[in-house]
Amino acid sequence: PRIRVSLGLHTTKAQLEWDWKMTHEMVHLAFPDLPENQRWLEEGVATYVEPFARSGIGALSPQRAWQDQVEGMPKGLPRPGDKGLDETPTWGRTYWGGALFFLLADVEIRTRTQNKKGLRDALRGTLAAGAVIGHEWTAEKVLEVGDRSIGVEVLGPLYRKMRNEP
Repeated sequence: PRIRVSLGLHTTKAQLEWDWKMTHEMVHLAFPDLPENQRWLEEGVATYVEPFARSGIGALSPQRAWQDQVEGMPKGLPRPGDKGLDETPTWGRTYWGGALFFLLADVEIRTRTQNKKGLRDALRGTLAAGAVIGHEWTAEKVLEVGDRSIGVEVLGPLYRKMRNEP
């Protein structure tokens, strides 16, 4: 796997430091390839994790990371006629509906573990199990491994709820 980026001759260091695309693409490296109708999980995790990863290294303030999420999440809400996330492959539902899934999962994991664990722990568990780009998994498998790594069932049940219903 590789990430290819084209840069203009006049791209500045400041532009590169502010840009989110490389971080988003690097998140994909630590998540498996899923079937086409489940790709919203791949894009959703990258959309959700990216601003917090950048915030964690000081490239983005926590306030801005959350502001971006608050502004983006409504783009993932279902519209009239939409179905579940497995069945509504629009841009907004794919990226921001997926991000909303991971926000809901993160909050529920933190609630059920008294804030001892979060989505980061689930993702680290899936990574340790070999769930990386270039390996084909199903959503059910990656979410089951994530749940097992945090000791509570959150990801699987939430997926079963959101995959077919708006």
